[in-house]
Amino acid sequence: MKDKKNLTWTLIGLFFLALVLRLTFLGRENLWLDEATTLVIASKSVSEIYHNRWDPHPPLYYLFMHYWLYLGQRDIIVRLPSVLLGALAVPLLFSLGRLLFTESAAWLAALTLAVSPLPIWYAQETRMYTLVGLCALLSAYFCVLFIRGVGRVNWMGYILVTAIGLYSHYTMGLLVLALNTFVIAYWLASPKSCRPFSLGVWLLMQLAVLLLYTPWLPVLPRHLQLIRNTTSYPLWFLTAPSILFGFVIGGVIIFVGLVIWMRDPKLRFLNSKSRQSLYAITIAFFLLLYFGLMFLALINRMTTLTRQIYITIPFLYLGLAALFVHLPRWHYWAASLLAVSIFGSVVSGVVIQKPPWQEIVLWISTQAAPGDVIVFSPPWLQTPFRRYIQKEMPLVGVQLRQLESQMTFLEEKYERAWVILSKRDIRWFDPEQAVRSWFYAHYQVESQKEFGVMEIAHFTFGGDN
Repeated sequence: MKDKKNLTWTLIGLFFLALVLRLTFLGRENLWLDEATTLVIASKSVSEIYHNRWDPHPPLYYLFMHYWLYLGQRDIIVRLPSVLLGALAVPLLFSLGRLLFTESAAWLAALTLAVSPLPIWYAQETRMYTLVGLCALLSAYFCVLFIRGVGRVNWMGYILVTAIGLYSHYTMGLLVLALNTFVIAYWLASPKSCRPFSLGVWLLMQLAVLLLYTPWLPVLPRHLQLIRNTTSYPLWFLTAPSILFGFVIGGVIIFVGLVIWMRDPKLRFLNSKSRQSLYAITIAFFLLLYFGLMFLALINRMTTLTRQIYITIPFLYLGLAALFVHLPRWHYWAASLLAVSIFGSVVSGVVIQKPPWQEIVLWISTQAAPGDVIVFSPPWLQTPFRRYIQKEMPLVGVQLRQLESQMTFLEEKYERAWVILSKRDIRWFDPEQAVRSWFYAHYQVESQKEFGVMEIAHFTFGGDN
């Protein structure tokens, strides 16, 4: 009874630690493009959300946000579900670690998840990543209970949370593949006389998940085509390795954590030197992944990759913690790991800044006059701008293929233009900087200001610069 009470307080404490860290500076940054897009989609009708033709993501998160918006649309309110889901993942990872390894490993993994930059980053965004991440942990948790032959209720738990995850983000499919790879390998490796579970039952559970996902299958090809049509080559270059990377991490971490464990009896056929070499290679692999993710978090230039592998991050921390606790003086190693994670969170909080759309809107709206038009390059920057604009103003997205004719039309209809350029997106949307060059070459500059990665310039039509 006392141990159960202590466990309850441990889980509560971990949850509130993670919650406080994720609530810190929650409203400091404005919503960026993807978050604003979430609200645009969630504001539509249920039917429009389900049959949407403009966003290549499953509908569940948007449907949830559709009803959440009744509570309000302030930045903090719309980010709160991600905060709560991200915080819940921390005690859940502790429970999974305690189930698989030792309490020390569970503590280290949970604390690392609580203080690391990427989990905090995504927990402060109005997106579906913390939802699918929580579903991934729950699926793994129920999978382990199934392997140990614990209760049929866990079968239903696995089926439901896996289906929810698949309806939240397509990368959940990577974890399903990883879990199936592990379960089948574990079943084949176990002696026939003492297999703790039925492979047939497991396969029936996968069939049940597929049946729950069947209503979405007719929509899936359209979404895959939408991804192909709306993703540039550089992003495909990042996405393809990230899918493979996600599968490798998800599969390897679970497999290494459960089967190729350094104290597993199956490894006793190796001599001491071989076991030490295998241990060193394994921990080096985990550390490489850990510091690779830390690097991505700090440079903020490969968010496509980090999104795709987000669901595997808790498993990475769990595998790393399980290895660390068997090192000599592991407490020092653990303290170093937590210190690096905290340092990464502090640095990323300072270095990584989202566009300050409220400041941009305020700067433009206080100076704009009748006859002004606001021009966006890339055109989708209109979405976060509309989030904060309080008055009606004509907004136009640049189309590179019709740039000259579009500018001629704007010259005839308006007197001045406010041009909003993204220096981050220009590398692949407009690498030759045709829009910027056109405006500075043909029109008179009235004012210009930079807001982080955003450049805002005010031009007067009617003559060359």
